[in-house]
Amino acid sequence: GTALYWASPLTSVSSQTMHYLLILRLMRLILLLTNLERFRTLGKCIATIVPASSGVLGVLFASAALWSSFGVQAFGGLVYDGNPALEEADDYVDAHFQILNFNDFSMGFFPLFAMIVSGGPYPELVGALDHVSQFDGAGVLFYFSWYVVGVLVMVNVFSAFVIDAFLSQYDVDDSQRKDELSSLDQSFAGDGFRIVAYKASTRDDVYRSMFADDLREFADQLKPTTSSK
Repeated sequence: GTALYWASPLTSVSSQTMHYLLILRLMRLILLLTNLERFRTLGKCIATIVPASSGVLGVLFASAALWSSFGVQAFGGLVYDGNPALEEADDYVDAHFQILNFNDFSMGFFPLFAMIVSGGPYPELVGALDHVSQFDGAGVLFYFSWYVVGVLVMVNVFSAFVIDAFLSQYDVDDSQRKDELSSLDQSFAGDGFRIVAYKASTRDDVYRSMFADDLREFADQLKPTTSSK
C-alpha cells in the first residue's frame, strides 16, 4: 500500500514522510515476532528485570550525582567562551566538547555518562580540566577516580546483575512453562489450540531465582546437625 501510494502520479509525498511511513511498516515485524514463543519469553524476562534492577541503577545514579556535585564545586563556571585557559586546549575546543562541562549539577552528568558509554576518559576532557583548574593534575585525578568507581565497578556490577538476572529468570520461565503445559488439561482446547498459563514474576521472584543456590546452602547450614551415638 505504501509503495503504491508513493508511486501514484496523483500524490506528492516528501522523502521525510516516506521515511516515517516505512518505519510504521517495519512495526509489522514486531507483530510477527510476538507470535514466536521464544520472543515472548525474552520480552517477559526483560520486562521483569528492568524494575528489579532499580536498586543497582539507583546506586549508579547516586555515584554519578556525587561526582557531579564535586565537579561543580571544583570546576563549575570555569568552562566558557573566551576563557584564555582554554586556548591551550585546542583539541577540546576543536571537538566542540564545551557542552561537556560542570557548570551546573545537571550538566555534570553529561561528561560522566559519556565516559561510561565510551568505556574510558576522553583525553580532551581531561586536558581541558587540567588547563582551567588551579591545581595540576586535577582533571586526571577527577576522571581517573570516576573511571575506577563508575566504569570499572558500578557499570560492571550492573552488567553482571542484568546478565545473571536474565539467565536465571529465563531458565525459571522456561521450566515453569514446560511444567504448566504438561499439567494443564488440554481436553478443553479446540482443534489447533492449546491452553497456556503464565505466572507474572515480581522483583522478589527475580532475586529468589538469582540467589536460589545461595539461599539453599544457607538453609542447609542452619539445619541442626545430629551426631550419631
